[in-house]
Amino acid sequence: MIKDLRLAVLILLAGSAGALATNLVRPMSLPWFGRKIPPATPTPTDGEKPDHAPHPDTVTLREVVTHFDQGDAFFIDARKPERYAEGHIYGAINLPNSDLMGFIQEVMDLVPPEELVIVYCGGGDCEASHDVKEFLQAYEYINIKIYTNGWAELEEPANLEHFEKLVVAGEES
Repeated sequence: MIKDLRLAVLILLAGSAGALATNLVRPMSLPWFGRKIPPATPTPTDGEKPDHAPHPDTVTLREVVTHFDQGDAFFIDARKPERYAEGHIYGAINLPNSDLMGFIQEVMDLVPPEELVIVYCGGGDCEASHDVKEFLQAYEYINIKIYTNGWAELEEPANLEHFEKLVVAGEES
């Protein structure tokens, strides 16, 4: 019985050591103690309409325009390269969730990890921006917001005529 217990403990220790070593050498290592949970934000009182996105990790079109005008954020387009080439926010860097490893070096070369990053994708049910956010967090980017309405909202005709300075076609960046 004691011999079996020792063997079980030895197997457990060997497996844990192997997992630890693997995590240390992975380019996207797993966090040791979980993710930090952002603090809750107060909700507006009855009758007040918030002038900000409902979740602290998201931004509205108005906030996107403000950050664009102030030049205090980097924009990451999480859509496929062919969609990016059809049109994107001026100056945005393409980091498609379908090929994160193929595009991450450009982001790391251009965007310091402590700077504000706004990630967007097609909007609506698109989850690419959320995938890219998690990926960037693994590379120690700490100030990431998601423009959840994304490209779908930007290309609406009513928005294009007001915010055409944001949108560009072609592969500049």
